[in-house]
Amino acid sequence: MTDGKRSKFEHEGSSAGPTDWATYKERNSQIAQTERWALEGLKGGGRRCLLELVIDSLAHFPHTLPDPPSEFISAYTPLTAVGKDEHKMKVAHAMATLLVDSNLGPAFLSAGGAVDESGGDLEDFRSRSLTEGGSGLLGAGGLAPKPFAPSTEVPLTPEIKERIQAITRDLTKTESEIMVMQAVSRILDVERKLAETQNGSKRLLARRKKILSTLATEVGPDGMDLVVGYILDKTMYRMDVGIAWLFEEYSRIQGFYGLRVSDKHSQDRYNFILCSFLRPLVMREEIEHRDMGIRQLFLQAPLLTTEACDLMKTYSLDPSHAEYACATLQSLVSRRPTKALLFLTYLLDMTSHSDEKIKSTSLKTVLAIYQKSEKHRRVIEDYAQMYAQFVTLEAPPEILFGEDRGRPCPPGQEPVRKWDEESVKWCLGLFSALLPHCHDILLQISQIYSSADPEIKRQLLRILDQPFRSLPRDAPVFLRMVENSPVGAETLVSRVAHILTDKGAPPHPDLVRAMREIYRTRVDDIRFIVPVISGMTAKEVVAALPKLIKLNPVVFREVLYRLLGVNREKDYAHLKPVFTAAEFLIALHNVEADRCDVKSVIKAIQNCFGEAKIFTQEVLAVVIQNLMELDPLPTLFMRTVLQSVALYPRLQGYILNVLQRLVGKQVWKQPKQTFEGFVRCCQKLMPHTMQIVLQLPREHLRTAFEIVPDMKRVVRLNLANWKGGSIPQDISEEIQRDPEREARRRAAAEEEAKRKAAEEVAAAAKEKAEPAEPPAESEDPRPDSAEPVAVKKEEVESDGGGA
Repeated sequence: MTDGKRSKFEHEGSSAGPTDWATYKERNSQIAQTERWALEGLKGGGRRCLLELVIDSLAHFPHTLPDPPSEFISAYTPLTAVGKDEHKMKVAHAMATLLVDSNLGPAFLSAGGAVDESGGDLEDFRSRSLTEGGSGLLGAGGLAPKPFAPSTEVPLTPEIKERIQAITRDLTKTESEIMVMQAVSRILDVERKLAETQNGSKRLLARRKKILSTLATEVGPDGMDLVVGYILDKTMYRMDVGIAWLFEEYSRIQGFYGLRVSDKHSQDRYNFILCSFLRPLVMREEIEHRDMGIRQLFLQAPLLTTEACDLMKTYSLDPSHAEYACATLQSLVSRRPTKALLFLTYLLDMTSHSDEKIKSTSLKTVLAIYQKSEKHRRVIEDYAQMYAQFVTLEAPPEILFGEDRGRPCPPGQEPVRKWDEESVKWCLGLFSALLPHCHDILLQISQIYSSADPEIKRQLLRILDQPFRSLPRDAPVFLRMVENSPVGAETLVSRVAHILTDKGAPPHPDLVRAMREIYRTRVDDIRFIVPVISGMTAKEVVAALPKLIKLNPVVFREVLYRLLGVNREKDYAHLKPVFTAAEFLIALHNVEADRCDVKSVIKAIQNCFGEAKIFTQEVLAVVIQNLMELDPLPTLFMRTVLQSVALYPRLQGYILNVLQRLVGKQVWKQPKQTFEGFVRCCQKLMPHTMQIVLQLPREHLRTAFEIVPDMKRVVRLNLANWKGGSIPQDISEEIQRDPEREARRRAAAEEEAKRKAAEEVAAAAKEKAEPAEPPAESEDPRPDSAEPVAVKKEEVESDGGGA
């Protein structure tokens, strides 16, 4: 201390003697020593120990701070240069002054006050300051409501410690657990009082949760049951305590506290606690908010064990909780990477469940995962294709049966495994749902179809019809499937082509080419090209008509609509059809007889007449006009004329004109069927066709009367009122000639001729049978006289003339 300082001290404390000066000097030395120690701690590695000192001292802070004195407010200046050396020196000086005034610090660690100025042991200082100094370090300076008082506790001597140890003993494990359970029970019972507390209740509840979760790690089975029952009693409000307990157990297992892991804190204990929560939530319906509790446990628990995952699977197979279970599994797939594949497998297995609600809900969930998570798409696609491959087996595999699939079988019995429509749906459920979102798996179905049995093929077509229709028609995968289709998948390819060209959609040229090639090389059924027939040329269709008209009426009607562009959607209405209605009917009449029987052609034309909205009277007039120009006339031309006039009576005038023109074309020279049709048409339109009939030559008129005998009677009746001009003589004779009378006369003449012939034969036979008489003696000596011969000749001639 300098002289200036000493004189100042003497002036300020003139009444003090030499002892006061020595005390002052010693105090300054202690402050300087402590200041160096504190500054070294602030700059060096003592920060951690200092921080722990502050944290441990926080427990001695009062709940409420008193108002600061006015002196503090007037003397307080804000800190500047925080964190710099200047600031650290100020803090070190303040700490040194406070420690020395409280008889604390490195200067007081030894009896003589001599301490290593390098800083000493900060950890020893921390422990001693808390045991000897109590809260004086932070309690001083006006923070506590009462002034600091030195501790009056007398340290225990070793003799006293030995006597205490002699009269005390360690608690047994059972006693320790009992005390812990009693503490836990008291903490559980205090919940009601905490709920009534309005001031600081949240903070107290948080501390209580921490204490309860920590104590629960020390209890035995009975204590665990007590805590679990308490939490499950109000799952919605207390499950956070259970989650905190699980984290405490997991932290001890992993050694996060730096403690040795005992047998009591093994993974089996953790699994037991976790399943103690889950099992009642899964099995007991009466627990409130069980769905929320299960979700919270699975999403927030630090570790999910195998047994817990099995309980999740059991929970997901309950139809009443299918939606919540699937939503939880979906969250687990995205938020539990290590268990994502397991939970995704649970969902995939549920897609073939027998319960419709479980099946439909799981399908929606799997599709949602497929659309959102790219890393899981391959797994879902492979699973769908694997199950689709099952239909190629002889019988459904065992994996489709069991409790987890909703198809249990009695113990000791094998499930009845056979393919039917329902079992095929089990295998194709996920495949069908995935198809609209993953077009490439369509290529796999053609391979499966070609390897399946005929009955399964029919079921596949029915099941996959709707998924196929959900795909866009311009999807490139369709064309790839058709081009690469294996042998045996032709029906599937045809079905796909039907869907692509439905409602009048024009087939893609590449699709037409591929279908045409398959029809040419592998298929001999004309129905195969029906879907793309609207994309073929008119020449190709005409060549295929002999086969097309032999199809059943339903298929033929489809062919007709496709060729004529009927029932097209508005987007395709502007496209030109392969044929007009008149062109198609003309083509039918021109089908060659040697390529198709007439009956099939007649049936096809009849089907066309059944479409009255398409084949109107105007269309039929055009058809008749064009057919009449042909030479020779088509075989079924007159049949079409008859059907037209029967269907549309207003065409009668036009048909009369046609018949008149046919007379000019000498219709009798046409094939027999054509002339017969002409005659019947004239008979149907009588008396309007009188003029036409009278123009026929006599011999053809006679033939016409023979074809339709009743027509002659009608002509005779109308002849009386005929005012159409003179009638040729031969035609009049032909009309008046009575074929029946002539027939009777001819019959009578033939009968008379037969009678005479019989008489002559009889007479000749009689003459032959009578004996020959000797010749009479003649008076004429000349036997060779010619006169008798002449007489006989005259007699014969006389007899012949009489006959």
